[in-house]
Amino acid sequence: MVEIHTKITCKHCKKSYYALRASDIPLEKTISASTLCPHCGTVNRYAYRFSSNEKISRWKFWQKHFITDHFSKNEGTMSPEYFPRKCNCGKEILLKQERII
Repeated sequence: MVEIHTKITCKHCKKSYYALRASDIPLEKTISASTLCPHCGTVNRYAYRFSSNEKISRWKFWQKHFITDHFSKNEGTMSPEYFPRKCNCGKEILLKQERII
């Protein structure tokens, strides 16, 4: 299962809350989602980009590798985070997660 918890600071009321995204499909190159602030109802967006330093091109990497187990909790930082994750092919890769919104 792919599960990502993201701390959001509402652009309208400035209060913080966590958005949760969970799915049973492999991790995608990018994830973009909208969430409603539980305090004021404003729509807030967040997005992530995932990559690796594998020697194959980014496009071929996502064709070949399928990461089905990933959990992360972002505390609102925009700094890249790195996670060792195992691909369905059995290879362990260093996954780079960047929050872009």
